[in-house]
Amino acid sequence: MSTGSGMVVNFSFQEATYVNHNLTQSIVVPTMTISPGSASAGSAATQVSAPSQVVQSVVNNNMTSVVSSLGGGGVTNHISNTANNTLVQQVITANIGITGLGQTIQQSVASTVMSRVQAATTQFR
Repeated sequence: MSTGSGMVVNFSFQEATYVNHNLTQSIVVPTMTISPGSASAGSAATQVSAPSQVVQSVVNNNMTSVVSSLGGGGVTNHISNTANNTLVQQVITANIGITGLGQTIQQSVASTVMSRVQAATTQFR
């Protein structure tokens, strides 16, 4: 999906919270692709400033609460449980793919080395 040189970043996120092996809450951020000049890259700043979305799940006769907030600061969770013998599990999967990172690093290193060589040759003339 790259348009020549540069990096392309693909990102997706899923979080699932289980209480006593029953799915209580699930949050999914679908795959986003960010690349130089893409509409996604330009809209990323808009998404960061968007208001938080809050999801709350209450189970176990109101004794277990899962509150998740998704916003510009990332994903935050608050899990409280006052029930005895309750198993609370949270599974998070983040997929991050970076295409072109090696080429970008090579170009950056080559550029840095070249600028230092040029600076050194001007000092010894």
